[in-house]
Amino acid sequence: MRRLAFASTAAAGGVAWLSQDYQSGPARTARSLCCGVAIGIDYKVAGRLPHGSDEHAAAMREAHERGAQRLLALCRAHGGLYNKLGQYLASMTSALPPQYTSTLSACQDRAAPVALVEVRETVETQLGAPLASLFAEFDDAPVAAASLAQVHRAVLSDGRSVAVKVQYPRVAGQVASDLGSMRLLSALAEAAFPGAGYGWIIGEFEAAAETPPPPPAQPPPHTRASTRDELDFRNEAANAAACAALFAAEPRVHARDRLALPDGAMEGACSLSAGVGSGAKLDDPAALLAAGVQPAEVAPLLTATFSAMVFEHGFVHCDPHAGNLLARRMPQAGARDGRGGGGGGGGGGAQLVLLDHGLYRRLSEDYRLAYAQLWCALLAQDDAAGRAAASALGVPPDDYETLAIALTFRPPGSRAPLGSGMSATERRAIRERYASVGPAEADGMPRCASALSRLDLGSTSAQSRLNLGQVNAFLGRLPRDMLFVMRTWGLVRSLNRALGGTTRQRFVTMATYATRGAHRRRPSARAEPAAAGAAWLPGQLLRACAACRRRTALWLAAWRVWSAVLRFRARVAFEGLAARLALGEGGGAVEGLLAPGAKQFG
Repeated sequence: MRRLAFASTAAAGGVAWLSQDYQSGPARTARSLCCGVAIGIDYKVAGRLPHGSDEHAAAMREAHERGAQRLLALCRAHGGLYNKLGQYLASMTSALPPQYTSTLSACQDRAAPVALVEVRETVETQLGAPLASLFAEFDDAPVAAASLAQVHRAVLSDGRSVAVKVQYPRVAGQVASDLGSMRLLSALAEAAFPGAGYGWIIGEFEAAAETPPPPPAQPPPHTRASTRDELDFRNEAANAAACAALFAAEPRVHARDRLALPDGAMEGACSLSAGVGSGAKLDDPAALLAAGVQPAEVAPLLTATFSAMVFEHGFVHCDPHAGNLLARRMPQAGARDGRGGGGGGGGGGAQLVLLDHGLYRRLSEDYRLAYAQLWCALLAQDDAAGRAAASALGVPPDDYETLAIALTFRPPGSRAPLGSGMSATERRAIRERYASVGPAEADGMPRCASALSRLDLGSTSAQSRLNLGQVNAFLGRLPRDMLFVMRTWGLVRSLNRALGGTTRQRFVTMATYATRGAHRRRPSARAEPAAAGAAWLPGQLLRACAACRRRTALWLAAWRVWSAVLRFRARVAFEGLAARLALGEGGGAVEGLLAPGAKQFG
């Protein structure tokens, strides 16, 4: 039976490759199965070598590299949702070998655009009029090509410059079959390699493409969250409007404005925005400098923006890779709509431009509050409060220590100063806890614990071996919202590092917003007037005392966090001063030492 299944899969894959059919569902499924079988055979062959030997380690590295290249070729050939999958897998540095995450990061680059004739057909169908009557100018070549759509520069009849985002033809019809193929591949991989623990990833990818509704102040045109929401640009427009409203008072953050379509237009596969976003990608230091932006300016702004989203607003842009974020000089006054400024001609400091608003996650108020309290407890080194907050988030008690290591790079209850490494005693305790998971690194830490503490497998020793099944089992037990936010933080952390930011600076910024978020209560959670018949004095006093106790506890937690932050800032200042004095720079060294990472919104 296995031979028959393999033969039929190989035959179907061969037919798909020979026919060069990249559009129909059966051909795409057959090609995906062929790729999956080839990768699986590679691992089975490598797995026959003695575990722990140099030959086995070398064979696994080669299998990782070949598998990553095959998967990248598949994503590139199919495009659409497969390219989106490649982007998602590239961000899973905590769960996948580094060969996959580094190779699949190519999916974040410019995709292959479609021909103008297909773009014209889509635009005219959606907007209900010929292209020539809709626009005075329409550039033939796209200025950007992403996974699901491409963007053209155009000029309206009234002279306004706009960006026209056009969905690729046939993408919407391929979603169901592509997701089915991915589920099938995931099930086959789980059956063939039961210890790997990758079964949850495809489910999370499907969930990552879901877009919950924006805040109540910006009601969406529809409320059903599904993978197809990203293909409906009405949802993206609602998300963009909601994000712009959240940062309306913060000129350093810009969400591109959406324009109303002509009467009778069917907005769904086509949308208009106010101008093409100008700026430089965050992972391109040369382009940032050419735009007049210092990377050191952008790093704290990036962390502050997403800290505000997570801790204060609970409305999170879930796809902050380098292709969806730009930085530029702040436009001159009156040019905030993107028609002016940009490049090096802006008048203010750095401005972060958020693109592609298709993927957002609306966190419940209870989750947002508990998550902010979790970070307050972790940064204040309050083990009891941290465990209580993690329990409120749905984290199993046995996973709390692992979660703390993953988030803060140190175990709970650590007395080390904020931003410092683990002590020898803490390292020894973690080494004993994870001794059964995998071999140690050069510093004596088990690779599993080291990988979890950094959420970055690419920085671990090439000679050591990690039991990824243990890591994936831990990630699979976490609540879904926790995984969404952890993935977002992973992307932000990677960009922060590319911009020259440090972990210490990032923690200071996050502590600021976690403290604010822990005090921000939803209106329904505040004390409400008692009913007329039940308003008796003892009850009122009890409620007032309870509210006062909660408020006092929050302020005490905030003070613990801020005292840790102040100790950290003093430590950074004195370390920097000592380093400068050692280099002979002298008296002016103190100035500016407290600035990195400390400038926040408000």
